[in-house]
Amino acid sequence: MRPLTRSLLVALLLAARTAAAADAQPAASGFEAAFRSGIMIPAGDVGKDVRLSDYSGLAFPLWVDVGYRFADKFFVGASALYAFGLLGDTYKNQCSANGLSCSNYGVQVGGQLQYHPLGRVQVDPWVGIGFGYEWVTTKISGGGQSTSVTLHGWDFLQLQVGVDFALGSLVRLGPFAGFIMGQYDKIDSAYGSIDISDKALHYWFSVGLKLTVLP
Repeated sequence: MRPLTRSLLVALLLAARTAAAADAQPAASGFEAAFRSGIMIPAGDVGKDVRLSDYSGLAFPLWVDVGYRFADKFFVGASALYAFGLLGDTYKNQCSANGLSCSNYGVQVGGQLQYHPLGRVQVDPWVGIGFGYEWVTTKISGGGQSTSVTLHGWDFLQLQVGVDFALGSLVRLGPFAGFIMGQYDKIDSAYGSIDISDKALHYWFSVGLKLTVLP
C-alpha cells in the first residue's frame, strides 16, 4: 500500500472514530425524564399525639421527573409520584376490629432543582432540592358502603442525593435516597373538610433506583 493511501486511510479511520465518540455523548442541554421506584418510610406526626406511622406504614412509590437539563450540570423540572401504601398498625387494627376493609395510597406533585457537579460523566453523582404538595388517602369499605379520609398539605423541603451510572449514551441507572419534610393542614372526608388545629411536622425517608433518559 502506498504511503499516501495508507495515510489517507488512517486519517479517515481516526475521523470516523472521533465522530462516533462525539455522537455517543448526550447533549449538554435538552429535555430529560426519569422514572423511579423504591420504598418510603414515614416518621413524625400528623398532628398532636398522632404519629404518621400510626396512620401510614411503608409506601412503594412510582415516581416520574420531567424537566430540562442545561449547562450540562443543572436540571430543573417537575415531579409526581403515586405510592401504594400499607396501613399503620393503629389504623390497621381498628379496621380489622370493626370488620372493615381498608387501603392506603399517596400522591405528591412538586418541583425540583438538581445539580450534577461532574457533568455527564460515566459515573454521575447529583444532589437535589425541591418542594411539593401531598395527599395521603385511606379508603374504607364495609357493609356494602365505602368512604375515604384524606390528609393533605405542603411539603416544605425535599432533599435528594444519588449517583447515575451510564448504561449507554442516553440511558442511566443508579440509586438515590431522599428526605421530605412537610405538614398536613386539612383532613377531608365524607363529612367535609376539617382544619388540623395542632399541626405538626412529618417526614418521609426514601431509597430506591432511578432510571434516567437523557436528551
